[in-house]
Order: sequence, then C-alpha cells, then structure tokens
Amino acid sequence: MKSNQSKASIDNIYTLDGRVPLLKSIPFGLQHVLAMFVANIAPIMIVTVLVD
Repeated sequence: MKSNQSKASIDNIYTLDGRVPLLKSIPFGLQHVLAMFVANIAPIMIVTVLVD
C-alpha cells in the first residue's frame, strides 16, 4: 500500500490540477525566479560584450 501512495504523490506533480506539497514546490519556485533573473540579465550581458 505504501508504494501506491508514493506513486500517487509522484504522479500528482505532473497532473494539471494536482497539488504539489510545499517541500517539493520550493525548488520549482526557485527555478522560476532564477529563470526570470537570467532572462533580465542576459540581454544586458550580450549588449555589453558586443559593444566592447
């Protein structure tokens, strides 16, 4: 029975309306914040390198 519960929680991450537990959602949130940060900094770095 334990394996069915862990399988259900793993499948829950990939469903459209699934609720992800807090400890599993923190890395996803950090990844999202880092992706936004890189998306804002990358053009500045590219222009700086091309102008120099």
